[in-house]
Order: sequence, then C-alpha cells, then structure tokens
Amino acid sequence: MPADDADSRLRLGDLLAAFSLATDLGLGQPMEHVLRSWLIASRMADHLDLGEDAPASLFYVMMLAWVGCVADTPEVASWFGDDIAFRRDGYAVDLAALPLLGFSLRRVGTGSPPLSRLRLATNLIVTGGKAVERGLMSHCLTTGRMADRLGLGGTVCDALQQVFTRWDAKGVPGGIGGEEISPLIRLFHLADVVEVHHRADGLAAAVDVARTRRGGSSTLPWSTPSVRSPTTFSRAWTCCPNGTH
Repeated sequence: MPADDADSRLRLGDLLAAFSLATDLGLGQPMEHVLRSWLIASRMADHLDLGEDAPASLFYVMMLAWVGCVADTPEVASWFGDDIAFRRDGYAVDLAALPLLGFSLRRVGTGSPPLSRLRLATNLIVTGGKAVERGLMSHCLTTGRMADRLGLGGTVCDALQQVFTRWDAKGVPGGIGGEEISPLIRLFHLADVVEVHHRADGLAAAVDVARTRRGGSSTLPWSTPSVRSPTTFSRAWTCCPNGTH
C-alpha cells in the first residue's frame, strides 16, 4: 500500500498516528507519548539541515519505531516477566554496560520463584543476553518490513533497522554507531527519552538527561550551537505545556 495512495479515504499518517496510541500502552507510557515525541523531534529537526523530505520521513520513523514490540515481547517477557514494566522503567537508565546489567539483573524473572530467577540471571550473564538481542533484531525486521509494505521507501525502512543502535556502538546491532546512524534515528533516540523526563520532571530534567547521555545513547549532533541550547528544548513544548496539547 503506497504512502500516497490517492484512492484511500484514510490518510496513512492519520492511521499511524491513531495506531501510535496503542504503542504508548505497550511502552507503559501515557497516551500520546509517541505523538509528543514526534513533535519534539520535529522541532529539533528545524535546527538541522536534513533535506526537504526529512519531515515526512521523520514522522513515519517516529510512528513506527516502537511498533516492533510485538516481535520482541515474547523474548522480553520470558526473561523479565512484565515486558511493559520493563520498557517503562528502562527510560530511567542509560541501557549499556554496567547500568544495563544492573537494570536487567534486578528485573530478570520478575514474578517467578527465586530459584527460577537465579537460573535466568545466570543464563543471562553466561550468554551475554544474546537471546534478548535476537528479539531486538526481530523488532527491527518487523518494523522495516511493515514500512516497506506501506511503501515508505528506503530512507524510512533503513532507519528503522537502527532503532536499538547507540552513538557509542554498544547497541543492537553491535558495531554500528556515530555518523553511521541515520539522523532520523538520532532524533528518535533523543525525543523518545526526553519526552518522558520532561513530562515527569520538567524542562531541566529533560535537558539534563540529554546532556548526561551525550556520547552514549544520545546521537544528536551536539556540536550544533542551536541544538545545545536549553532554549531549543523549551521551544519544543511551546504548544504542549506540561506535557499535554
């Protein structure tokens, strides 16, 4: 189904925006988290020279990035119990290295008997979380294929393969980082996290989490002065004070 299907009475953008409300629930976030994240990302993109097609591509990436949760849910739930709670609580942690290990071990086998939790924790350490990594790869494949079937083109489909990458190349797939990551995904990484922190704790918290994760999960080109400025963040919420619209 092409994205610009003139015969359809329902616009693809409207359909995906509505679908994103269900995605919010799967992330353990209030409804319109994804839409607010897109608003933030689009305001940030105004300060970057990404080309005339970038706004549309960014919208589709933001709407679809978390849709693949349906693919990784069985794996995440088998290791950590409540997959929604796992995703919700993950926003508070920079998920790499020791913070990721500590976060995972605290939640592994949630709801299971102690011996079962110990067995899962041991397996998680011994295998290096390879099973979880495969689940994340399935997530990316699912969103990429969905975007392809919707006729969204290579820019969107390719970007969606990088949802779990990190600037420091410690994400999934491993070894991909820095400038190799699509600018659309860099904006997604930033907006998805700062929306949660802004809504919960205000502008200062949003700016702080963006700065503390710089060079790790954060992939926005912070060398751009207008992007570094807290004013840029503030303006991103001018039409949705207190996290609403």
